[in-house]
Formats: sequence, C-alpha cells, structure tokens
Amino acid sequence: MEQRILERVSREFQDSDRDAVVQLLESYVGPESDRVRWDILELSKGGLGKVRDYMKAAQTDYRDVLYWAEYFKDDPMLHCRDPAALRLDLGQAAGSGSCRPQASPGKKSVLIRRDGTPSRRSTSLVADTMACGPET
Repeated sequence: MEQRILERVSREFQDSDRDAVVQLLESYVGPESDRVRWDILELSKGGLGKVRDYMKAAQTDYRDVLYWAEYFKDDPMLHCRDPAALRLDLGQAAGSGSCRPQASPGKKSVLIRRDGTPSRRSTSLVADTMACGPET
C-alpha cells in the first residue's frame, strides 16, 4: 500500500479506528488497488462505517468507487439536478432493500442498481423520487 494512503489514514481517522481502516483497505486486492483505496478514503471523509460501505461497493465493481470519487460531481448528465439528492447513502440503501426510480419519460438520469448503488449508465427516464424497500 502506498505511503501516502497510510499518511492520510493517520491524518483523517481517530486512533481507535486506524488499524481497522488499514485492514479494510488492505483487503481490497482488485484492479487499480491504490487508486481505489485513495478514492475510498476520499469518499469516506474519515468515517470507518463509510470505509466499510465503499469497500463493499469496490468489491462488487471497483469502477463505481472511481466514478463516485473522481467523476460524479462533473457528470454532464447531472447538470440542473441536485447531485446530493441522487447520491444514495450506501449504508441506508443496503439496510432497506432495493431502491428503484419512479420515472418520468423524456428526461435523462442515473440508473439505480438493485443493490441501491448508482450506475454510470444513463437512461431516458429521470428519477424524480425513489421507492426504497423490498421489491413488490
């Protein structure tokens, strides 16, 4: 693991959480490991629980973490939309079942996967509201 990652963990996390954060980050062995680890730290903002959530997402598809950390805020598909309203709290989504868009035709938006995470692909529908919970 890169030294800059270890230094960032020391700066941003409480003493009691540092070992757990390092262990979680070391457990990621997929593609672009140091880039993904850095982006997980960027997204977690010093929260151990968020590190766990983003590690789960990285293990499912590491590109989601890269997108959320590096490209989400500049995504042209989100212009004139509130990105904070579209970004899901991973912990909340994981605990509540699936989230799916309630769509309006003729607009563009971000697709929401069954696991509640945003996809990088767009659709011709817009998620005006989210229906969260078990699919019926």
